[in-house]
Amino acid sequence: MADFFQELRDILQTGKIPADTSQFSETCYRRLLDALAAAGTPDAPGKGDIAALVRHVLRREDELQGGMPQTLKVPRISSFPNREIWRQSGINVLVEGSDYYLISARPWQQNWLDFSEQYHPDKPVFKEENRRNYQPVAGDPFLELVDRKKYRSVGQREAIRAVLTAPEKATLAINLPTGSGKSLCAQLPALLRSQIGGISAIVVPTTALAIDQERALKPFVNHPTAYYGDESEEGQQKRQEIREGASQFCSKYKC
Repeated sequence: MADFFQELRDILQTGKIPADTSQFSETCYRRLLDALAAAGTPDAPGKGDIAALVRHVLRREDELQGGMPQTLKVPRISSFPNREIWRQSGINVLVEGSDYYLISARPWQQNWLDFSEQYHPDKPVFKEENRRNYQPVAGDPFLELVDRKKYRSVGQREAIRAVLTAPEKATLAINLPTGSGKSLCAQLPALLRSQIGGISAIVVPTTALAIDQERALKPFVNHPTAYYGDESEEGQQKRQEIREGASQFCSKYKC
């Protein structure tokens, strides 16, 4: 059993989420706990999000234990998925108690994919072998704006420098591996230029990514930034705040 898996089990049973999750070595553990800690706040995850995060933890733990299926006891409360959501999310409910479910994760496999029962296609994903061969490099002074001292790679450094020195009306295409820091290539120039005024529009392909980027920027931006189709009263209010902020800026600077 991995070092912190039992601790995670205890947390899920007691509901006592630690304020600091940095001691958990696995990123998927920290993501789940941070999501659970956000319950009841504007950043609260949906039940499908919780199911996906729990499945990630279970599948990761399965692979750490050599493919042996692991289990978690999760509470049957309103903020957690119900039996059907667990099932739809690739999770088996092994035992159903009055106030809990005992669950395990199913490996992803499809009938149309030959040999998927013997060789689970998602096994390499959750094994998480490090295949990156780039190393962090010294940062530029302006990285202090986002509390960093290093770039993740030479590629990220050159990409950000290219963005900041690109001529007016230029188009720049950046191609970097997943996890190498492409988001910062848009975020950092926006933060730098906002020091003297301006509006930056960053278009991302999914709502989840928009919310994730807003969370990452929250320590540096004190107003709503993720604009997406949430029809709740809170979502509509949030979009209205974004529109009003943009309108006020454009009125002031005649943009």
